[in-house]
Amino acid sequence: MNNCDKCQEQSLVSMARSSVCTSCGFEKEVPYDLYEQTTNWNACTLQTVYSRKKRFGKLFDCVFTGCAQRKDEKMLKYLASRDIENMSDLIDSIKLAPLSDKRYGSLHCFARVYIPLFKPPFYKGNRFELRKRILRNFEDLEFEHRKKYPDDPFFNYRWLLKKLFHKNKMFQFDPYIKVIKCKHRRNHYVNMFDELSLNNPQLLWRTVIEV
Repeated sequence: MNNCDKCQEQSLVSMARSSVCTSCGFEKEVPYDLYEQTTNWNACTLQTVYSRKKRFGKLFDCVFTGCAQRKDEKMLKYLASRDIENMSDLIDSIKLAPLSDKRYGSLHCFARVYIPLFKPPFYKGNRFELRKRILRNFEDLEFEHRKKYPDDPFFNYRWLLKKLFHKNKMFQFDPYIKVIKCKHRRNHYVNMFDELSLNNPQLLWRTVIEV
């Protein structure tokens, strides 16, 4: 799998005549080649258009509920052979896994399955209302981003989900959201979030630059 030109993550998926990074949302056009086209139109399959909101919603579900996805199967089988007692053991095991897709978005699921004394994070509110509110915030940010930064990559989804959780005073899910190591990227996202929030009272929630 090729790396994204913007964030360098190995998260590219091919969609019709473009490739999309599922980490930052950057979309790159693929040159049109007449010789690749088939004349048997009945054999052509329809491709689902990539949706940032849909993918972000799936990440929300994984982090919030700890539900498993089909793509987690290989990592679940690998982790079954590891000695895991806590989150530190779990993350170390994932790093050592001989798999290209580390499935960090499913940390909650892996913790629920393999950590012996796992305690589920408690949320007393309405999960469905929370999901609707966070996805609405996501749409607002995406809209503002397309206007202000049309050629720049979008937020890393894990960083943005954690940010929106904190905006809703939810810190209990932090252990299940992998932190971005690069301080420069984190601070760039903070600045971009604050800039995009200026035109939206629902998002106006400033943060401190990380040091």
